[in-house]
Amino acid sequence: MGQILHKRAKTTSLVRQEIQNSEKSINFMAKKHNISWATAKKWSGRDSSYDKKMGNGRANSVLSTDEEIVICEARRKTWLALDDLLDHLQPAIPKLTRSNLHRCLKHYGISRLPQEISPKKKSGKFKDLVICTSTSLNST
Repeated sequence: MGQILHKRAKTTSLVRQEIQNSEKSINFMAKKHNISWATAKKWSGRDSSYDKKMGNGRANSVLSTDEEIVICEARRKTWLALDDLLDHLQPAIPKLTRSNLHRCLKHYGISRLPQEISPKKKSGKFKDLVICTSTSLNST
């Protein structure tokens, strides 16, 4: 079965294992697999051939876990729009920005209002218009 790689991956786990087990130079392995020297060096020094997760594992490194909990509870209690929620929470959380707030809400799956709360757009027909002819314009 094939491996699922991100779209910029140049190596598979088999290539990584070959780099790790090879006695040849890093330059040789980089040229052989058409990868950069830095990539070959990175994989030669690793214990496993699997990618590590990027980042620190948190949705928002600026906000603390307690602040994220406050944001989520405020959203679930009020279901205010993003900008309104920002206006209410910013005095209590000074480092809160609009992008931090949106990122936090998106991480916890509450960035969109539920369908029963969100305003529905009215759709209707166009207004009936009277079409003017050129004779009616000239008579004035």
